Amino acid sequence: MDTPQGPHLRRIRPALPLPTHLEPGLGAEAAAHTAAATWGMPDFVFQQATHASKGSGRRELGDRLLLAGRRGAVVQVKARTITPKPDAQEAAWIQKVAAKAMSQAKGTVRQLRMTPADMVSGRGRTLRVDGNAYEWIAVFLLDHPQVPDGIVAHWQPTGMPAIVLARRDWDFLFDQLRSTTAVLDYLFRAAAEPAIPLGQEPLRYYEFAAADAAEPESGDRHRAGGTGRHPVLRTTTAPVARRSRRHQRAPDDPHHAGGHRPCPAWRLTDRGPPLHGALRP
Repeated sequence: MDTPQGPHLRRIRPALPLPTHLEPGLGAEAAAHTAAATWGMPDFVFQQATHASKGSGRRELGDRLLLAGRRGAVVQVKARTITPKPDAQEAAWIQKVAAKAMSQAKGTVRQLRMTPADMVSGRGRTLRVDGNAYEWIAVFLLDHPQVPDGIVAHWQPTGMPAIVLARRDWDFLFDQLRSTTAVLDYLFRAAAEPAIPLGQEPLRYYEFAAADAAEPESGDRHRAGGTGRHPVLRTTTAPVARRSRRHQRAPDDPHHAGGHRPCPAWRLTDRGPPLHGALRP
């Protein structure tokens, strides 16, 4: 990335490895879940308790959901499970699965708005999710061994913000921000911008951070972004503190005191202080 001080280089780590005991498609879903649960806490990553009815069949309500505060993301994960073909064919396949993923995300939100459903968090707790209670974004995660250069995914409008990420970039965002709320805020912010080639999300992240750092300080450390607000991304030489696993619990989680009732949606938040999501070197 070019900066006023010269080029800025940063090595982006590869995505977490897929679990060896699962086939690649399910493994990619599990790895995406692990990244979000490890760096963003498992309280905010959900999957379906049981499949919803759809005529004579059953509808899957997203591969995963992220829920924090009043925002939610429907996450659809697609993995390339065969040896990649020439770039032109891979590009066509990526466009095809992107369109399918966004259609599935749209259907999930529509179903949740019609019929609330039980979702289970990474801690095994059940939350009744009413789709009308959230502002939604559709997220398509692509697990691919070698995405052709310059591929920009396209899809039909979904009636909500939508974004496509390589799975490596999903891991990057959670590793950088260490907060599900901050990742959701970032996704909404990025989705309001023009689509970029797959694999370039870290570059956009640093461009946002550089723009934020150039803005004058003010008493308000948040900027307006669409219908919500997102924390200003900042650069710092201080690493973000990492709590021990024993203390990784949502600060206002009603189960913290030992209860076992489902979490009310309005209590699902992990927003930290203004620099909680500080960008690390």
